Amino acid sequence: MDAGSSNAQQPPKPEEEDRIPAQELSERRTRQEPIDAGLNGLIYNPAVLPPRYLRLALLAVCLLSAVLCSGCRRKLATLTLSTKTDTFKLGGPITIQSELENVSSKEIAELEFIETQSNSLFDCQAVMRDETGGSVPETELGAKSNGHANLAEPVVSFGLRIEPKSAIAKPVKLSDLFNVQKAGKYTIQESCFVTDKQGESSPLENPTGREDQISKATRVKSNVLPIAVTN
Repeated sequence: MDAGSSNAQQPPKPEEEDRIPAQELSERRTRQEPIDAGLNGLIYNPAVLPPRYLRLALLAVCLLSAVLCSGCRRKLATLTLSTKTDTFKLGGPITIQSELENVSSKEIAELEFIETQSNSLFDCQAVMRDETGGSVPETELGAKSNGHANLAEPVVSFGLRIEPKSAIAKPVKLSDLFNVQKAGKYTIQESCFVTDKQGESSPLENPTGREDQISKATRVKSNVLPIAVTN
């Protein structure tokens, strides 16, 4: 073996870098030949990006991709609120339109909760806010619809099923759900709960049964719809 080649200074290993003075380490990296990474002719130069930083960068990209893809996989439906008029009279009916569309390739079901005692059906939950951002008080019906009051003898139903690329539309009478007591500008947003799993109607045996069912479903939020109420 040639003595000159045996004494040639070798590039530092990653675990040795912390023990080499900064100036010497910089000079040795500058002298080190670039290494062909073998990916479409790309050249990886350790002098520019040390190996440990390259590994961290690749890990960050992988984590970001996983988060974005998980969100895409769970998208089952869209929920859209609309109205023919955005102005309503104080004390009169305030009715908007809600459309739930299945954007997946599977049949989905919307969760419905039935109060057996009154034979009332509740599905979506709504939030209505005034122009200061404060919540508008709920009626007794609104509190039940939004899960803020217990239902008497409740039953969960999966009866409302939507085929792929199909939609269902229904009116939402906000004046039955909220006590709108003054004129002003308001916003409304709804949330529905859907699943692509098969299910059967069954009684909810405890007050938290409704929340348990919702936690297993996919929450679909609507757009924020602005309206005005005048005297």
